Amino acid sequence: MKHSTLVSVYLLLASLVGIVGVTVGLGNFAYQYAYLAIISDEEYLAGNTDDWRIAQCEDPSNKAFAQLSVSWSGTVQTPPTPEQIAQCEQEAKELMVNSRHFRAKESAITGAIWGVVFLLLFLSHFPFFIRTRTQ
Repeated sequence: MKHSTLVSVYLLLASLVGIVGVTVGLGNFAYQYAYLAIISDEEYLAGNTDDWRIAQCEDPSNKAFAQLSVSWSGTVQTPPTPEQIAQCEQEAKELMVNSRHFRAKESAITGAIWGVVFLLLFLSHFPFFIRTRTQ
C-alpha cells in the first residue's frame, strides 16, 4: 500500500513534536529535582533575604503579633518584641522553604506528565512514519 507524501510529512512532524516534547518535559522534570538536590534550603534562603515575608516581621502593623494599646488619643500599635520578630522570621523561612519544595515538585510532576504525553505521541506516530518510508 502506497502512502501519500502528505501522510509521511504529517507522521514526521508528529514524531518530531513528540521527541521535542519528551526532551523538554523530562528535561524540566530532571531540572527540578536537580534544583532541589543541588541548592540547599540554607542557600535558597540566603539568596532570598529580601523576601516580603521576612520584611513584614519588623512591621508594627503586621497583624500576626500587633499589640493594640488604647489611650485617650485612640489605638496605638506597639512595635513587635525581638522574640516576636525572631519567631516571625523563623515561620517565614519555613514557609519559604515549603513553598519552594511545593513549586519544584509541582513543576517536576507537570514536566513528567507532559513528557509521558509526548512520548505516547512519538511512539504512536514514529513506527508508522518508518513503515511509510520503507515501502
